[in-house]
Amino acid sequence: MSALSALQCLVLSGGLVLTAVLLALAAVVDRERDRFRARLLGVVRQASEQRAMSRNSTAAAAKPLRLSGIALLRRVMLLSARLPLVRKKDQEDIRRLLVRAGIRGKESVALFVAAKLLGFGAGALLAGSAQLVLQTEIAPMMALAATVFSGFVGGLVPEAALQRRGRTRRTAIEAALPDALDLLIICANAGYGLDVSIQRVGREIARFFPDLADELAVTANEMQLLSDRREALDNLVERTNVPAIRSLVVTLLQAQRYGTPLTQALRTLAREERSARILALEERAARIPALISLPLMVLIMPAVLIVVAGPAFIDIMKGL
Repeated sequence: MSALSALQCLVLSGGLVLTAVLLALAAVVDRERDRFRARLLGVVRQASEQRAMSRNSTAAAAKPLRLSGIALLRRVMLLSARLPLVRKKDQEDIRRLLVRAGIRGKESVALFVAAKLLGFGAGALLAGSAQLVLQTEIAPMMALAATVFSGFVGGLVPEAALQRRGRTRRTAIEAALPDALDLLIICANAGYGLDVSIQRVGREIARFFPDLADELAVTANEMQLLSDRREALDNLVERTNVPAIRSLVVTLLQAQRYGTPLTQALRTLAREERSARILALEERAARIPALISLPLMVLIMPAVLIVVAGPAFIDIMKGL
């Protein structure tokens, strides 16, 4: 018994010593971790201060140029707003293009017209400068025509950029719609109303699909402000110009009017949108062989001709 009790005391004392050692090691590790964290925070803070100082210096250096550019653009905007440069119908078309590109605001049309005027002036100035630098001897009428043509091309650049932005945004909305429909189904199953569901879905997808989230946020606000939800949904269709959005709006209005199950209709619509997207990708993949045939012929055929006909051509040249 005495030997057993001595062994128990030895094991107990060894366990206490091991526990004390582990606690001491944990304290040391914790202290070193706190030191490392403090040191890392100091480095990050110093780097942030240096970055802020460099950004402020860069901003201070670029501030006069930016202010002068903003002042010039504002003057051109005021000029374009006062002069009858664009008809009312054309203003509505421009505003529609701007909204579909994600650009809103009271002065957006004037800003676009000012950009076209600046593009025309930049194109004409570039053509005139090129003629002066190159010192080309051409007729005055030809020089004037080249200057006007360059200005016309420069004026088309903002419109082309706006249309490209609209197409890119439309493609992004079409790609994000199936996932948004899945989230809308979840919200409908949870018992949310339509306006709350749209607002919640827009908030959830804002990080990954900002374009669709922006449109859903605007629609949710309009549904809360307008007396008729149909008008808010029609505005969504008009802003996006996406056929899938139009189908979604028709589904929502039918479910609201006739009391049909909304979740099943949304599931069917999401499945159809994914199938349509897969079909579009398959069509694009099927066009790849036809698209790469011409580059292959242009790039490969000269090398093939050199390899095949090169030796014969060398022999013919030696025979001569």
